[in-house]
Amino acid sequence: MSAALAIQDSAASDSLYPRLRIAPRDVVWLKGEECVAQSRHGNKWLLVKLATNETVVATDGELMGLYGAGQLKWRSRPTKHQPLSPLAPSVMMEAARSDALRKHEYVRYVSEHPDGYRTSKPWVKDRIAERAAQIGDKQPPSPGSVINWKALHDAYFQEIGLAAYAARHDLKGKRGSRLLPIMQKAIERAIDRYLQGGSIIDAHAEARKFIHDFNQTAEGKKYCQMVPSKFLRKDGTLAAPSFSTLRREISHKTSPFVIQAGRVGRHSARKKFTTYQTRSLPERPYEEVEVDFTPMDVLLVAENGAQLGRPHLVAFLDRATRMVLGFSVSFDVPTYAAVIEGLKHATYRKEIGHIDGLRDQDWPCMGRIERLFIDNGMEFANTHLRTAAAQLGFEIVRLPPREPWLKGLVERFMGEAAKFAHRLPGTTHSNAVQHREYEDADLPVLTLSEFRDMVTKWIVTVHNVNPNRMLGKVPGVARAPIDAWRDKLDKFDVPSLPEKELFIALAGEHTERTVQKYGVEWDHIRYWRPELDRILTHPDHSLRSTAKAPAQYHVHRDPYDLSKIYLHNPHANEVIEVPAVQRWAEYTIGLTAHQHRLCRQHELVREGQRNDPDALMKAKASMIEAGRGALRSGTRKKLERNLVRFLYGNRSHLLEAEIALGSTPYSGGVQMPLSPVVRTPSFIASAQYTAKPNSTVSTANVPAERATISSDGDDMDEIERLAGEMASGVRTND
Repeated sequence: MSAALAIQDSAASDSLYPRLRIAPRDVVWLKGEECVAQSRHGNKWLLVKLATNETVVATDGELMGLYGAGQLKWRSRPTKHQPLSPLAPSVMMEAARSDALRKHEYVRYVSEHPDGYRTSKPWVKDRIAERAAQIGDKQPPSPGSVINWKALHDAYFQEIGLAAYAARHDLKGKRGSRLLPIMQKAIERAIDRYLQGGSIIDAHAEARKFIHDFNQTAEGKKYCQMVPSKFLRKDGTLAAPSFSTLRREISHKTSPFVIQAGRVGRHSARKKFTTYQTRSLPERPYEEVEVDFTPMDVLLVAENGAQLGRPHLVAFLDRATRMVLGFSVSFDVPTYAAVIEGLKHATYRKEIGHIDGLRDQDWPCMGRIERLFIDNGMEFANTHLRTAAAQLGFEIVRLPPREPWLKGLVERFMGEAAKFAHRLPGTTHSNAVQHREYEDADLPVLTLSEFRDMVTKWIVTVHNVNPNRMLGKVPGVARAPIDAWRDKLDKFDVPSLPEKELFIALAGEHTERTVQKYGVEWDHIRYWRPELDRILTHPDHSLRSTAKAPAQYHVHRDPYDLSKIYLHNPHANEVIEVPAVQRWAEYTIGLTAHQHRLCRQHELVREGQRNDPDALMKAKASMIEAGRGALRSGTRKKLERNLVRFLYGNRSHLLEAEIALGSTPYSGGVQMPLSPVVRTPSFIASAQYTAKPNSTVSTANVPAERATISSDGDDMDEIERLAGEMASGVRTND
């Protein structure tokens, strides 16, 4: 509501508000300008501005509206005191309050005297003596002080009470430095040295060195002849600031925030001094989700007892209910591969019935994330997750670095998960120093699958049912996350989700590749299937291609399975599952991206070959055999992390999804669009195509009716014959 409208409303209802107690000659501050109330005419006041001598006419309703808006203040009699700023002290310490009560006693005594108040100092002095004798004050104030207190009482007491007598240091004038400019510069250099981590003694030494160097210059010698003698030493040179002066400058005039930021860091200063506000909870589940990645403080073992190292945990936490929506546990270092598994687990229905004492209904979380809060880790801040967000339809909120309190829910959950891991056999505790204190520590006995099941049971039976005081309907009354989930179910409708077979095609590792006659190549592995011919022969393909930039298409893959990729064909709005060509098929069975990278590095060092499938197959077999030999021998107490990732990288799947042969994923149900503006693609599974064992064209593999061509056939018959051969899969796979 504007000020003019507020004044009109107040004027229309003058009878509902009392009139302001303004008398003639009262000082009125109207919108910051000092005025004097001259005379009253009916329900209007005539005010005169002292600065310009202009007249202002305002009704009682208008004055009341300005007073309610904080744009009008007045005093009952002319006074030299201006209206107090918003910094007026309304709360005082006990010592200041006692002093204010003492001042008020003297002011009230002289104001309420039967003879009337007089500004004569002799008269005020006699009244002070009388009141001091009555209250037992051995150090009575001077008459001038009481007269000043009386003026403060008349100006502010009705508005702020005893705070009218409080010392207003913030209204005092600024005093300039009593030091010389060159000495002040020396203090600034000393403060800089102190902020860099030195002590006050080091800072004072820096100031003395600066003044000493200045005295040695010609400018300094001339300067010493012009300054007062009190700044000089006995030998006539400029004196350095004293130690007490420097300490006073640092303690009284340097902000604690500046000191903390200079000595420790800006982020530490913000964490220590910056205030924060509490946000309200989201209205529905999956609206705001936090994610984080952390190593677990427990050692896992293989089936024969060989130590494999610490696993890593990726957790997705819902802000509305504090429920854990999903997680993944693997031996992968922070990579997007582990994030895919956790995101998939958080999206779909949980299958936990194989764990003792649990049912699938005990963890009812499933849905589509609307807004995902991430930090600046490489596993989150990458193009893969941004592409998955566009395909799955959720928003990514990237938080500033080194500010973990912005996603405090998942950070606190990681702390609880660490405490849970410390109770398991084989725990490493928080650090090596703490671990040494435990003399009878249990040896590691848990495998990766057993640890994953234990984490699942702990989340369902402990974390999701423990009351949290931030979830209660009444402030301070705790409520369990699972109960908060039930409360918000009426506001949450699970949207249509993509088929599990299509999830990797939408959220897997992403890149852009060209479609060539030999297929698609990614990391030196070639993929092909007959449906790629439709892309090369489509009219839009040639329109997208230029001489400098050939047409590129979006391609996704599962980092735990390089035997196939998923190519998005925008011409037909379909996702094509493209398997590896026959030359690479055997090598890519069960191959992960990490295994492929190590095999390529191995062959590059050994033989200088990077894209020979036979050589890479030998490297893969030799590395697997070496790893299994290390596990069987038991001579190595702990395996290297890269070897553990090589052996167990493809076992971190939480939700296995096999594509049914001959089935159509979108045979029924609601289809999920790639994005809010893209139509749902159809899915072409590789099970519809069976590669031929040979790699050369042979007439024996061609049907008889197509092997013999009539000599009197036209060109259309020849085109149909070639199309039939391509559809049959008879093609050379290089």
